[in-house]
Amino acid sequence: MIRSVIIAAAMSSAAFAGMAQAADDTVVETVVTTRGVDFNQADQTARFYKALHKAAENVCDAQGGDYMTQADNKDCRDRAIDEAVRDTHSPQLSRYHEQVLAQRQGNGVTQTASRTW
Repeated sequence: MIRSVIIAAAMSSAAFAGMAQAADDTVVETVVTTRGVDFNQADQTARFYKALHKAAENVCDAQGGDYMTQADNKDCRDRAIDEAVRDTHSPQLSRYHEQVLAQRQGNGVTQTASRTW
């Protein structure tokens, strides 16, 4: 079965300010397909994950520069990737995602520790 995940973000100043969304909000979407991806192959899982990350960058940074700060862009990307990983229902991709997140957190801890010594 061929599945796709959609990475989407609403682009409006009202949406990101926590206010009610206006009727004319723009939703930016990117479809990333799982066609041909064998999640049992580590290299294919990594390549698919990179495609998710690129799609999240395109969606969260597109047209949103006027409305969102860099932190908002990062939060949007993180949420989009989390949702897309969940939507694939792939245990291998979920593990890969968790490893990436743990590595990022580990790098932050290492940098903090090196500054305090």
